[in-house]
Amino acid sequence: MIPLNKADKALIQFSNVQMTKEKRAVIARGETMKNSDLLELIVNKLNISPSDFETSIINGGISDPSVIASALEDCDKSVIEAFLNGYIILKRGQKKDGSSEESKAPLQLSYGKSVNNVILKKLKIAYSLTNDDLIEIYSSVGLTISKNELTTLFRKEGHKHYRGCKDEELVKFLEGIALRFASL
Repeated sequence: MIPLNKADKALIQFSNVQMTKEKRAVIARGETMKNSDLLELIVNKLNISPSDFETSIINGGISDPSVIASALEDCDKSVIEAFLNGYIILKRGQKKDGSSEESKAPLQLSYGKSVNNVILKKLKIAYSLTNDDLIEIYSSVGLTISKNELTTLFRKEGHKHYRGCKDEELVKFLEGIALRFASL
């Protein structure tokens, strides 16, 4: 792990506060959240510690301390994807198939894919969730979703039955995961 100096650590603001009114308004209006807002939302809702955050980004292939330090303020899709890939490794461990460091997971977000769908998919993998688990998680936060509706979120973009995951659905999912795993 690359150590961050005090100035870099000060840039990473980890507070488990509720979303600001401005971010809630963005979701309510149906606008797309910025990448840094999505990453901050994941970190705050899942109560990810600064050391786990840093480890996840490094495991995902980003080792530049300035990128890590500013990730919650301004980031692109590659930082979100690196964090998610690293978070899978943090939660599930390194693959045991002997794959080398150079055979990283392909960047799924680089081709215009819906960021929310990829976040949903990668968190499903990180927490080893089944479709039934996802339905329970959504229902625990008051959102009813059927198996058929759920599978549309995991289809390949461009498939005739593909559906993009809305910001409010992602927020509900993160709240549900937080509730489910808070007691563990």
